[in-house]
Amino acid sequence: VLIVNMSFAFIQRVVDEVTPERKDPLTLKVDLKVHSNQDLKASLETIKQELESRKACNVDLVRKQLDHITAELDEGKDITPLSLEHLELFQQYLARLDQPSLPEKERKQAEQLGKQLEKKIKGHPLAGQPRSGDTVDNPDGISYLKVPINRRRQMAVTLYLNLLTGPSLTILSLVLLWYLVPYFTYVLLAYAGYTVVDNATRPMPSKKRIIQSWRKSKFFKLFVDYYPIRIVRSDRAEDKKVKADNFDAKRHYLFCYHPHGVGSVGAFSFSSAAAGVDEMFPGLTFSLQTLTFNFN
Repeated sequence: VLIVNMSFAFIQRVVDEVTPERKDPLTLKVDLKVHSNQDLKASLETIKQELESRKACNVDLVRKQLDHITAELDEGKDITPLSLEHLELFQQYLARLDQPSLPEKERKQAEQLGKQLEKKIKGHPLAGQPRSGDTVDNPDGISYLKVPINRRRQMAVTLYLNLLTGPSLTILSLVLLWYLVPYFTYVLLAYAGYTVVDNATRPMPSKKRIIQSWRKSKFFKLFVDYYPIRIVRSDRAEDKKVKADNFDAKRHYLFCYHPHGVGSVGAFSFSSAAAGVDEMFPGLTFSLQTLTFNFN
């Protein structure tokens, strides 16, 4: 089974591909009270050209993107809910379509999707929460100080999981224990010996050692919502008959995550319950592992 993380690069491409390719993005910087009539007329002409280009969009490409949005809104056990940012990007795409110029089938599909997106955005848990205080109607002040408290929590958790885990946390712990705990050398040697014996006698991860309350804590939910991260089962589009519960909980399965960056944020989210993997694969217990050559 291949698990993929939905990235904003792909979603943003859906938004950008609505119009034919242009070398420069459409930007209008005119002051209605200062610029000359000639500048205003030139801006109006640019806007007219943009509207005409949207009428002449690639219908096959629009049809493909509409089908993609339809599939993404069809949530179930094999796909975690869309984030608020995903929903808004899809809504932006529909707003850029010149729907009256589309064929009847695509026009009706776009109208129906617009209604679904509006309903989902209004009902989203984060819809009423501020995500940034640095808005058009609030331009003054320091942007850093205007970050909402919930966003600050997300940033703090993300910094912790990226900077204070793995080698950095291990080195920090060893240094502190070396100076603070008497006879720590003997404790370290005893723990190293236990690790060698434990790895030799326990080849598979133990379910008893996984703290489910920690996996399901709000800590990882904040981490997932920071990006946001979304997990999709790639086989759902290929075979609708494939069920999420077709895995035997008594057997062992290996889910490979590649490629990833230095932080491996997708692996973190997949090992927790925040991204919905427990509902996607009911009965399975997940344990995050790494390759042995990282310790050689």
